[in-house]
Amino acid sequence: MKHEYLPSAELIRSLISICDKDKTGTMFVVSDNHSIQIRVDQGKIIGANAGNHHGLSVLKTIKELAKVRFSFSEGLLMPQHEPSFFDQPGIKSNDDIFAQLDVKLTDFNITEEKKVLIIDDSKIARRVARETLLKCNYRVIEAANGVQGLEKIAKEKPALILLDIVMPKMDGYEVLSLIRATKRYKNIPIIMLTSRDTLFDKLKGKMSDANEYITKPFVAEELVSKVSHYLN
Repeated sequence: MKHEYLPSAELIRSLISICDKDKTGTMFVVSDNHSIQIRVDQGKIIGANAGNHHGLSVLKTIKELAKVRFSFSEGLLMPQHEPSFFDQPGIKSNDDIFAQLDVKLTDFNITEEKKVLIIDDSKIARRVARETLLKCNYRVIEAANGVQGLEKIAKEKPALILLDIVMPKMDGYEVLSLIRATKRYKNIPIIMLTSRDTLFDKLKGKMSDANEYITKPFVAEELVSKVSHYLN
């Protein structure tokens, strides 16, 4: 039986927001329990990929929004126009995409290993951030909720924390408040990494004493730039 997966309104809004941003680079949409990697050139979507049926339905939406012609190959949808990163030999799965991520992360010249804790209940969001940071020689540890995050902080003593807001058991603001109230950990840089992108949420993040506030979907270069600012 063939199943049809419809993208959520949240995901469609994220795709539209990408087109509204005059950016160039690799962006990620993390929603609906999957991740879509999107190549953007000055606000125009020029390529995208996903490796499952959920992702394919999202790419159909991308095609309609961006007016990009795609072909299906090995679980990916690849643009049919001038050669791009997604047309390289050996690209057959999402793992290949992550292994050859087309972002200039080496430009940040990171050589010393630093420990970054990602606290996020989304496995996909953690993976996207993890794969991005590992390419820059950061050591990455993960927690699936706020309670686990606090345990990892005490055990691992991370140099920086990427913190989601909406999580079970304890949300990001509660975790942030507890960290800032603890003398031993209060100076750890904390970057809020969340899909909440309203002005109110950004102001609340700053008022809660977060160092930075990055919204999803994010540009890989932006994430590394923010992290390296505090750790290099």
